[in-house]
Amino acid sequence: MHVFISYVREDRAQVDRLCEELRSVGINIWLDRERIQPGQRWQHSIRSAIQSGSYFIACFSNQYSDRERSYMNEELIIAIEELRKMPHNRTWFIPVVLHDSSVPDRAIGGGETLRDIQWVKLYDDWKNGIKQIIKTINPSSIVQNVVHNEPLVIMITDICDSRDLPRGATIQIKEIQYKEINKYGGRTNINMNDVCIAAFERITPAIRCASDIHKNLAKYLGDNSAGRLGVRIGIHFGKVSLSEENVIEMSGSEVSIACKLCREAKPGQTLISGSVKRIMDLSAFTVRQHLTVSKELFEETIEVYAVVTNADRPQPGASR
Repeated sequence: MHVFISYVREDRAQVDRLCEELRSVGINIWLDRERIQPGQRWQHSIRSAIQSGSYFIACFSNQYSDRERSYMNEELIIAIEELRKMPHNRTWFIPVVLHDSSVPDRAIGGGETLRDIQWVKLYDDWKNGIKQIIKTINPSSIVQNVVHNEPLVIMITDICDSRDLPRGATIQIKEIQYKEINKYGGRTNINMNDVCIAAFERITPAIRCASDIHKNLAKYLGDNSAGRLGVRIGIHFGKVSLSEENVIEMSGSEVSIACKLCREAKPGQTLISGSVKRIMDLSAFTVRQHLTVSKELFEETIEVYAVVTNADRPQPGASR
């Protein structure tokens, strides 16, 4: 399940910020530039993604209003077709306003237009607007009462290209992850769609857990992985906010960094932040600086490293 994001390319920076906020609480995002692969029929891919999506978020702005033609209009036509088939009381289409502009007066049937759907004004109050969206899509991720901060190791995993996996494979992959997280003393704070967020009190168990997840998934997937299936993992250490029930406040900045690391990683790869490297046991792991950090993804200065356990390194003369 996923949330489809419709936008015009001029709003890419704000849309990326929106996606980052939603992903930090485990919401699976569908963006055309991330999901459509070379050689795929893009119109079919977009229609299929809209029709199968759990929600459709339309990002309206001055840039959208100023354009006479855009592919966003094509996406809106498909989304309105789907909306008209749904029960009147179902929330699916979420208009988001990025600037002080208006939602278009497009007919959606029954004498109503898109303006009859309650929209979110992100330009007016970004933080509150994000909370409204998250509460609608994934209300269980909203923590009401943050009572204390605690230094924790945050590990975020994401199943890559789950739509290409055989039926039932996603469930099996999640079970493998849960087994390893429990084995190494971690606790799962949130699980939604392809994303799992776990917390550990120490760094070494978290990295060993990530290593075992990769190894066991490689055995499970076998030759089906083709270098693009599997799980990508991001690990960060810092103070996170906790509720009375010790549930992590998922919109915190430390969790956001772990989310970014996960998004930057490739299938089968674990990326860690500099805060993890500085206090980890370097004798047990091999750490290499990650030189292809996305500047759009990491606006702040952050050290990023790829890590493997020394036991996983190929031995001299061994087959790679």
